Amino acid sequence: MATSERAPEPPPAARPPPDAAAIEAERGRVIAEQRERIARLEAEPLDDAWSSGAIETLRAEIARVAEDFEHAGKVERLSCRTSGCVATLEFASFADAQAGYMRYLTNALGMRCAQSAALDVPDDATQPFQVDIAFTDCARQ
Repeated sequence: MATSERAPEPPPAARPPPDAAAIEAERGRVIAEQRERIARLEAEPLDDAWSSGAIETLRAEIARVAEDFEHAGKVERLSCRTSGCVATLEFASFADAQAGYMRYLTNALGMRCAQSAALDVPDDATQPFQVDIAFTDCARQ
C-alpha cells in the first residue's frame, strides 16, 4: 500500500513592517481619540453623590497600586462626573510613565469601567510627564 506524502506547505509570507508615516498616523489617531474621550467625560453633568464616592475609591486604589512601586505616579488631578472619571497621574519622567502607567491602566482600581490612556512623546523626556487615564462607561454601584 502506497502512502502519499505531501510536502509541507510553506509558511505564509511575512507582512512588511509598517512605515514610519503609518506608525505616526496611528499614534496621532489614538491620541486624538483619547482627547475626545476625556472632553466628553469632562462635559458630563456632575452627579455629586456618585462622583464623590468614585473619587474616594480611585484615590485610595491609586495610592494602593503606587505603594512600593519604583515608577509610581502621583495624582495631580482626579475628576468624576456622571458615568466616568479622569485621573491625571504625574511621573518623574517620560521613561517612568512608560514603565509605570500600565500598572494603573490594567488594575480595576476599585471601579468597573473601561480604562484607556495614550502617551504623546514629549519634547523633553527628562521632565515630569503627565498621563490622563480615562474611566468610561462605569457601572454605578
